[in-house]
Amino acid sequence: MPRRCPRAGRRALGLALFFAAVLPSAATAQLPDLVADPAEDPTFGRYPDPVGETPDDTSLLLRFSGYVHNIGPAPLDLWGTVPGLTQYTTGVDAGSADRLVAAPGASAAWSAVSGSSVPVTYEPYRVGGRFQVRDAVEYTLWDLAGTTQILGPSRNDACFGDIEPDPTPLGPDAPIYGTALDPVSVCGQDQPTSTTVRMGISEGYRAVLDADLDRQWLDVSRVPPGRYRIGTRVDPANHIAEANEANNGVALSEPVTVPGFRAAPVSVTVRPGASVDIALSATRFDATAEVSPEAPFGYADAGTPRYRVDSLPSHGRLTDAAGRAVAPGWTGDADPTALRYTSDGSPGVDTFAYSTLNIVGGTVEPVPARAAVLPRVSITVGVSTPLTTSGGPKAAVRKLRVFRRVLSGRTLRLTVRAPISGRAIGVVRAAGRVVGRCRVSARRGRILVCRVRLPRVYDAGALVADLRIVRGAVQYRRRMRVGRGVVVSMSAVRRGPRLTTRLRTRTSGSATVTPLPGKGVRGTCSAPVSRGRTLTCRFVLRSGARPRIIRAVLTDGRGRRVVYDRAMPRPKPVGGTARVGTPR
Repeated sequence: MPRRCPRAGRRALGLALFFAAVLPSAATAQLPDLVADPAEDPTFGRYPDPVGETPDDTSLLLRFSGYVHNIGPAPLDLWGTVPGLTQYTTGVDAGSADRLVAAPGASAAWSAVSGSSVPVTYEPYRVGGRFQVRDAVEYTLWDLAGTTQILGPSRNDACFGDIEPDPTPLGPDAPIYGTALDPVSVCGQDQPTSTTVRMGISEGYRAVLDADLDRQWLDVSRVPPGRYRIGTRVDPANHIAEANEANNGVALSEPVTVPGFRAAPVSVTVRPGASVDIALSATRFDATAEVSPEAPFGYADAGTPRYRVDSLPSHGRLTDAAGRAVAPGWTGDADPTALRYTSDGSPGVDTFAYSTLNIVGGTVEPVPARAAVLPRVSITVGVSTPLTTSGGPKAAVRKLRVFRRVLSGRTLRLTVRAPISGRAIGVVRAAGRVVGRCRVSARRGRILVCRVRLPRVYDAGALVADLRIVRGAVQYRRRMRVGRGVVVSMSAVRRGPRLTTRLRTRTSGSATVTPLPGKGVRGTCSAPVSRGRTLTCRFVLRSGARPRIIRAVLTDGRGRRVVYDRAMPRPKPVGGTARVGTPR
């Protein structure tokens, strides 16, 4: 490998080349060499709001910083008239002051690259407005191994400048493009009517495209949850002449996780003509990247999985928890054992496919469902050999003895000695809504602890835990209330636009009752409450108001605070017709 000249030697060599450039035997012009560095600073964030429109909160955007690095022997220098810039090259050393001339054509050391025309466009939302090289970089999403492209390509424009130096710089001591050339105004910043623009990248420097810039993202809303890598490629349209055109490959970033749940294979065994409950399963992926502070509540959470049946078995029947037949496209709740398969007596292997929908968001500031449709996952139902013998496991649901249940802050621990080996599944509901779940492996005779992380502190009296240990057709199950809650009762009656709630508690203090979301709800209710007394609150719903839950926040005399949720009731008919709106 050739040794690099000391910096002083390079400057002396640059002066020699500069003087040689103005003589008849001019030095041979050199070209830059642009490569992509791996993307960094992954962040989940929503669309920007440049023109006052409502940001799109339904899309999951993976933002990141991109880099265009000049590792060649000469600077990238673009100069000319909008909309097409001319690329200039020089035979002088990078440290020469000749680079700071008013125009490249003013020195014989600079010459235009024959036929060059680099397209640029003015973008008013880039740091107050800049001219950008069109299709300067290309972004893609790859699998963890870096062998399969998952998403893209997505091209983005860029303003070139000396933003960061290389650790072992080849070029000038100080940046040229973006500092020393001012007030020439690199990239024509804040000059939308300018007809002449100059920009470039010195040797050993790189341009940085910050993660908060417009279109500096990949939309991963419909990408299956999992681990991926971001791919970056420079000059995909080949507008720029380079010393080496063969090294413009894709630079892959460190792994980044798209959050959510991915359906997993499940296998069960059943006798011909018998039935078996099917416990669907999904792998959870939690986001490793940061979440933008401007993103709404729950924006990049894994959310809550819901299971969807994509196809039906060939030799059996699927029913839901209510005994109704399941059709393709059926979407159940988050209960993983909501399906039952009944064999028609045909021996062999039967299959059907299912997937998951990832419901992302909270109840305080709801985010619409992010329906990340996953690849079809097959469930094998039956046995791999014909069922010609009698016997086999008998479907059974037996009572599970729970040793201990402890609610500490936002964590609920269910402790039990496993009667069989299998998979333990815990589901916790508050007022009928699933608020947490856990899955652990169970070994016969061993103590297992199933920990459920709750999204916020709910009233203990509203929490119901359902713990199951499943192995094949055998299932142990126990449902239980977590504790004696503060709320005795909470009712809500909706007649047309009028909503009336009544709350009774076991303790005295203060209470605030609120329909959520609160948009279009008239009226407030914050008042003291007494033990055993009823607090009545009345609200009026404007036309278009769609509250989903009634939330009561209670604070006792010691300052302890609990939250109690109740599902929003359906409106009762008014004058024989159900209507919602503001009365005249």
